[in-house]
Amino acid sequence: MSHRKIQCPQCQSTRQKNPGDRPLYVDTATGAAKCFHCDWRGKVDASGQPVAYAPLQPKAKNYRKPDYIAAETENEKLLRWFAGRGIPPAVVKRHCIDSHTIFFPQSNREERAIAFPFFRNGEVVNVQYRTPQKLFRLESDAELILYGVDDIKPDEPLIFTEGQLDKLSCDTAGLTNSVSVPNGAGTNLNVLAGVEKLLAQIPRFIVAGDNDETGQKFQQELIRRLGAEKCWRVSYPLGCKDLNDVLQRFGTDGVREVIEYARPVPLEGVFQVEDVLPDLLDLYRNGRPKGEFVGWKNLAKLYKPRLGTWTVVTGSPNSGKSSLLRALSVNLAHHANWRFLVFPPEDCPPALYFSLLIEIYLGLPFDAGPIPRMSEDEMLAGADWIYDKFIVMNPADANRSLNELLQLTKKCILRHGVNAVVIDPYNRLEHFQPPGMTQEQYICGLLSKFDTFVKNNHLHGFFVAHPTKLKKEANGKYPVATMYDISGAAHWYNMPDFGLSVWRDKEEPQSPIEVHIQKVRNRWCGRLGFAELYFDGRNGRYEEFPTVNEFGARYTYEEQSSDP
Repeated sequence: MSHRKIQCPQCQSTRQKNPGDRPLYVDTATGAAKCFHCDWRGKVDASGQPVAYAPLQPKAKNYRKPDYIAAETENEKLLRWFAGRGIPPAVVKRHCIDSHTIFFPQSNREERAIAFPFFRNGEVVNVQYRTPQKLFRLESDAELILYGVDDIKPDEPLIFTEGQLDKLSCDTAGLTNSVSVPNGAGTNLNVLAGVEKLLAQIPRFIVAGDNDETGQKFQQELIRRLGAEKCWRVSYPLGCKDLNDVLQRFGTDGVREVIEYARPVPLEGVFQVEDVLPDLLDLYRNGRPKGEFVGWKNLAKLYKPRLGTWTVVTGSPNSGKSSLLRALSVNLAHHANWRFLVFPPEDCPPALYFSLLIEIYLGLPFDAGPIPRMSEDEMLAGADWIYDKFIVMNPADANRSLNELLQLTKKCILRHGVNAVVIDPYNRLEHFQPPGMTQEQYICGLLSKFDTFVKNNHLHGFFVAHPTKLKKEANGKYPVATMYDISGAAHWYNMPDFGLSVWRDKEEPQSPIEVHIQKVRNRWCGRLGFAELYFDGRNGRYEEFPTVNEFGARYTYEEQSSDP
């Protein structure tokens, strides 16, 4: 096997002191490369440039722009249809709405349909078609954007609706600063990223979704992404489920009145029964939220994390806190469809952290060794799954305060819809304790800020915090760490909703770890106790029962992994 040394494409631009250094070792047969300065690994071509794996890259899309021209002559049948819904010809013409004959996969035939063109900067970028039977389709390979995006006026309140007819109802009432999501309550709200800068300039959002179960859930997620502090929510008259119903029954004055009397989303900590009546009815009918399945039945009896709460994870030295949390995160991403944003400075660069997740997801070793590893195709397939579920925060050292990480999390909530955030560990944050403030006061303020952020943004948070130096017991073993053993203050016990401590007997490598649940705020989400799990270092997974080799012996921590 022959190698050559070349400049690293990942870190060369930062090598000001040694610009001629060649830290990248390349296998000339396969192109596999490793940098001994920044630890970048990958493949390079003959010129030394990285070979991009398509499944790992953000999918660059070349969107097709539809050839759409509205008819110049009036379509009387179309105008009558809209008139029956209270929308006048002037509004229909303003939006260049027409009717077309187009194929619908749902009916497997061509249908006559209303065509709603989506404009951006005066140019049609997509078209949605709707039949009288409420079949819907968009142009294939066209970009998905908000309907009415050209009507957004910075520095003015913006009305968010759930359908084109509701947007047109706003226009009919003279409220043109309004938009509709493209696919109703089923819209992937990542579409908001396309107008992120515009939305940042809007002082207030009026959310006018449909008054049904799916509409309520849609509004909750939209409000979460836009920020509850900037959102007002409408209430409809009895018998109306959306703005077009209001227009048909009460006219333009009714639409304006509904928007005018929109109420702010309740302030933090200030509620009346009517503010939360839908939630109260949901609790009564469906029960209190019992949290999510964590992937292991024995632990699930004790611990069911849910959104709007957070968990502190501690444990004795080298007990496996981080590896357990990685496996737990993969389980929750799989079973609960949570999307994680992770700050793992001890497992960076990000490619290293992603490799650990892929190993857990596939259940196969990432590295070559005596046990057959995953194939490259399997690795890339695993990376595709991870791409949709995990994002890593790895800012520069000077930008690692809790405030800055939470600001970054807020952006990822809007852009990616993340609903779980992991900080592992606490001591790797950048801390700025003001003069004259005690450590106890500082930790209380920091954890209060994290607690408020998690609850206001309906996330689940995980905070890994190491205990102070534990003293070994008479038998020479470390005791089970408690949250009171964490450096700083008793706030580590008082603040979180769940407390989890990991312990293992390092003198008995074949023994399981013990996951001790030391705090559960809500009894319907778990109880105190401990569960045993066996670590399989070949793939980073934890199992309820020991994994044995071909000789019937348990794999030990030391045999399986250097990262317990």
